[in-house]
Amino acid sequence: MKIATWNILAMRGFLDGEEPESNPGPPRPEIVDEMAEALSSLELDVLALQEAPDEDRTNRLGELLQMDVHHCSAGWLGNEKWQGGFPGAILSRIPMTDSKDLRKKYCSEKNTDCFIRHWGSAKINGITMHSTHLAVHDPGKRLRELHILMDHCVPADMPATNTIILGDCNFHPHTAEYNFMLDHGFVDVFDACAKEDAYQHSCPSIKPRTRIDFIWASGDLTDRLQSCEILFEEPYGPRASDNIALSDHLPVVCELNI
Repeated sequence: MKIATWNILAMRGFLDGEEPESNPGPPRPEIVDEMAEALSSLELDVLALQEAPDEDRTNRLGELLQMDVHHCSAGWLGNEKWQGGFPGAILSRIPMTDSKDLRKKYCSEKNTDCFIRHWGSAKINGITMHSTHLAVHDPGKRLRELHILMDHCVPADMPATNTIILGDCNFHPHTAEYNFMLDHGFVDVFDACAKEDAYQHSCPSIKPRTRIDFIWASGDLTDRLQSCEILFEEPYGPRASDNIALSDHLPVVCELNI
């Protein structure tokens, strides 16, 4: 099984005049087709999206990739610049069951400030796949979100099983949030099985300097992990011709023996 996570901000479009190092390019009507062309060569089974566009364009991407789409709603509905907030999606070539918009279930009343971007899940080939996008600029809020996530994934302090969490986590390796995931039995797939000389950074796509995009697998899946990489060359990284990239993040891709 080949899976990926990608924050695809560029599909939303940008305001004119923004710097390419902050955002990878101006609004482009053809961006859905460009992303589908780039992704089709990967032959993915599952794709988790963060900062997805409106449902019509996400569905169009799914059609082009011949993948079913599970939409994950945004808690914050956006403003003039960020229209529609930051929803997400799970796309799969394999049939999905038990699809859930977990942000709505867990954060509509008691935790209204958590998961204002998105959090959703679907069961695919016996594995529960989560797509999420954690809070930016606030480690304390991220930890609260992770507590909610773990309460769902690891009920009654039992080990998590058959679970994969994909997303833009907005934290770095070796932080409190990162260690929290390790302490709850999850494996950083990139750390576990990327090649020694693998490209290390996922953000920003132009002059990358950090890794905040992760694929986490429950410990019982460790023996099934085969490879993991960050795709940094064209068409995922900036084009040599004009320094425009498909998004401001780079995709993270892994393969499992499933």
